Parts: sequence; structure tokens; C-alpha cells
Amino acid sequence: MSKKQRYFLFSLSLFITQILGTGIVPMGLFALSVLLIVSPATFIYGLRNTPLFLLFIFLSIGIGAYFGLCNGLKPWNIAYWGQFYFLCIFLLGVKDKKECLKMMRYFVFIIFILDFGTNLLFLIGFNVPWAELPPVRPGESLARFPGFKGNALYSGSITFVSMCYILNQKKINKITFYFGLTCMVGNLILSGSYRYLIIGAVVATMYYLHLYRSKLMMLGMYVSSIIIVFVSTLMTMFSNLSNFYRAFIWFYFFKEIGKSPWIGHGFFNIHLDENQDFSTPSHLIANGVTESCILTIGYSFGLIVLLFFLTSIVRTLLRYKVYRKYSVELGLFIGLTLDLFWGGSFDNTYTFTLLLLSWYLVNERFYKGQKDENILNNHTDI
Repeated sequence: MSKKQRYFLFSLSLFITQILGTGIVPMGLFALSVLLIVSPATFIYGLRNTPLFLLFIFLSIGIGAYFGLCNGLKPWNIAYWGQFYFLCIFLLGVKDKKECLKMMRYFVFIIFILDFGTNLLFLIGFNVPWAELPPVRPGESLARFPGFKGNALYSGSITFVSMCYILNQKKINKITFYFGLTCMVGNLILSGSYRYLIIGAVVATMYYLHLYRSKLMMLGMYVSSIIIVFVSTLMTMFSNLSNFYRAFIWFYFFKEIGKSPWIGHGFFNIHLDENQDFSTPSHLIANGVTESCILTIGYSFGLIVLLFFLTSIVRTLLRYKVYRKYSVELGLFIGLTLDLFWGGSFDNTYTFTLLLLSWYLVNERFYKGQKDENILNNHTDI
């Protein structure tokens, strides 16, 4: 089997999990396809590229295992965190991450077309058998269109990912480019995914102003985005029910992290089911909703492990300087890590896979650039 065929099989199997769900058979096929594109030598090389992230992985496993032995683990908790660590560890060993991301774009655009098409049908008044238009939320004027998966957040995430890819399409004409971009912005508005509109705006700003060439500008834009979203949420929490829930949950977990700041509480009991009660913030918390993957990490493993995770993000952002032109991994990494602060989802296999591949690829390219520079300097000395 050729390299392109293996990456196509990987991309196809991941696409199938989005269509058929994360049952045993689709996820089993996906896991096998991952093993086909992993190289032990690449994995060992990758350990040097992202030491802080790998330290986060192994420390969090140790803390989680300790609490698991003391308190026990639920089956769904094992599945959630098992998938998390499987992807974190094995995707590091993907031999050609650039080719992998390139192959995945075709399926990203297919999912977006399915999603946008579903939302357009809802917009013109058609009901579809595979999704249902939810009622308008209190304090909002329009329903959040759920896309083909029946989930507005998923609709927003796949649209954002599609935006990152279309910005990287160098060979399409301007009419196609701006038409596609307009459809994507429209889909974000229909889905009510304001958080993805924000990170989409961040990526667009980085793209058009070439901010990835400046460490200071990249870091400043990243931090200011987090501050703006946090302050805006607090300022609107009494006029917007969603933001009230979000702020309530954030402050609850700030308090809980303070009770065990150094080693956390172990693997957080995440178990979401569409039949469960999500009518109050307390019910959301009981069902594993933190409204921030960053808070999930801090609550589960403590502030020291969280610091390794955050430092790895910052170091990766500072390595954007090796890029002279925009590449899709730049948009995916900055956008999907920003989303972790005010939401995010480790159990969305598609976006988490894209995030990890981008994370590893930026660091890999940075070290390759350093190595090439050292070789050039040595030749110059001779």
C-alpha cells in the first residue's frame, strides 16, 4: 500500500466516524488506520520536538491513574480519556503530518457541504430526518441551526476548520474563494457559533496581516482574544442565559481547582447523553460540562500539569516565525487552542486530530528549520 493510499484510508476512516458515530466498529477501523501511518522513528524524533507537551501527557496519566486506583473509573471515563491519550501519543508518530492534513481537506469540505446544505434546508423551511431544529434559547432571537450532525457546536467547529483550509487553497480563483468564505461565515451565523466566529476572525487577521511572522504580535493577539472573550462573557451574563451558565460553571471550577490546586481530582467524570437534564448549570456540571477544556485539565490534574500544557501552547505559537507564508496548520492550531479556553472538546475526534497534527507539525518544522540552519552555518564556516 502506497503512502498516499495509507493517508487516504486514515482520512476516510476518520470521516466514517463522523457519519456513523463513534461506535466500536468505526473507531476500531480508525485506530487500525492510525497504526498504518505511524513510524516508531518519527515518534522518537517527535519526543524532542514537544518535550513539555509529552511531559504533560505522562504526568496527567500518572495523576489520573493514581486517583483511578483510589476511587475507581467509570467505563465512559475510560473511553473518553483512553481516546484522548491514544490520539496524543500515536499521532506524534505520524510520518508525514503535512500530507496527512492535505489528504484530510477533501473530507473536511465534504462534511462542510453536508452541514451547510442541512442548515440551508432548515432556513427555507424544510425538515430533515437526520437532524431537528431546536427551539430558540431564552435571551436569543434565532434558533441555532444544528447542521447535519444535529449539533450547533459541531456545525461551528467543522465550518471553522473549513475556513482554515480554504485560506490555504492557492490555486482556486478569487470568485470561488470568496464565495466559499461567504458560505462559511454564513454557516457560522446560522449555527449561532459565536465562539468560532471569534477565532475565525483571529485566523483571518493573522492571515491577511501576516502576523505569524512576529512573535510579539502573535502572542499579543492570542492573549488579548482570551481576555476579550472572558470580559465580554462576564459583561453579558445577566442579559444572555448561555453566558450566565458559562460564567457560573467557570467560577464553580475555579473554586474547585482551589481545593486541590497541585494534583487535581483525577480524571473528570465526563458523561454526556442527549437524554440527560441540561436545564441548569448544576445539571451541566454534574454531567461533565466545564465550558473550558483548560479548566478540565486544571481540575483533573492540577495547576502544575496545566502549566506544562499552557507553556507548550505558548512555545508553539512563538515558533510560527519559521513560516514565511500561511499554512493550514497555523490557522488550525491557534484557533482550536483558543477554543479550549472557552469551550473546546477533546471528544470531537475530528477537530482534536486536526489540532494535534497541527501542534506536532509546527514544532517539527521549527526543529527542521533549526537543523537546516545549523548545517548551513557549518558549511559557511568551512
